[in-house]
Amino acid sequence: MLLISTLQAGFFTSMFGSMAANALSSNKTQYRSYTYEKKINSYLWSMYEAKSFEKDWKFYAKELSNSNEISYLDTAAQAYNFNGDKEKALEIYETKILPYLKFEKRDTRTRFEKYYNELRQKNEPIDYDVIITNIENNQKKAEQKIKGYFENNTNIVDIIIILLLLLNIYLSIKNKKKLKD
Repeated sequence: MLLISTLQAGFFTSMFGSMAANALSSNKTQYRSYTYEKKINSYLWSMYEAKSFEKDWKFYAKELSNSNEISYLDTAAQAYNFNGDKEKALEIYETKILPYLKFEKRDTRTRFEKYYNELRQKNEPIDYDVIITNIENNQKKAEQKIKGYFENNTNIVDIIIILLLLLNIYLSIKNKKKLKD
């Protein structure tokens, strides 16, 4: 009986702990307000326009790179590019801005396509299907990597669980012997 109740308590504790951690980590942008992002965007864009970035610019650029607003993502990309991190700027465009532009109005697409072409120093049409395919492939690779990690480490977890169960049985038997004595 002790064994079963201990297992149930451990299971529910870990299950609800995992759920809380996932809620906090996976939806972190959900808790930020639109006003907060707007202020960060204004602050970072004013640094960009003045061509003078303060020491904390990277913090604000990172915050904006988690946004769902295309114009805020663009501000982050422009800040990274201006400060010499062109790769990060291109990454933001290719993974976060361009996939959504495919569904935007033509004037919005034209404006951001122009920025992207300036950034990559090419004036070619953007193949959105290739960009979306690349993102899907990267997601599949990441999922396979995570799956492989868990498959490789499952044996360790199983062994730990078995050892804990054996320890629980041993302690239960030891407690019964103490009660008899």
